[in-house]
Amino acid sequence: VAVVPWIVQYRIKDPYDFLFKVRDVRRLLRDMSEAAMRLVVGDRSINEVITKREEIAVESRELLQKELDQADTGIQVTSIEMK
Repeated sequence: VAVVPWIVQYRIKDPYDFLFKVRDVRRLLRDMSEAAMRLVVGDRSINEVITKREEIAVESRELLQKELDQADTGIQVTSIEMK
């Protein structure tokens, strides 16, 4: 079991979608980022998580952005930083 804290930085790319298409966008963002991170980190060993943080962050950002676009959230993920 590994505890991996991270920070998601984002911008609002479509204010209409952000405000009106999803009820609680910030909660959805938190839940989707958690799911994306679990998917990406869960496929790796503890040593890989420690040594390949940048690779994990990039892969999880791409996966998260794809899911957010499908949900019409109006969010553009700028970066994911693993602590």
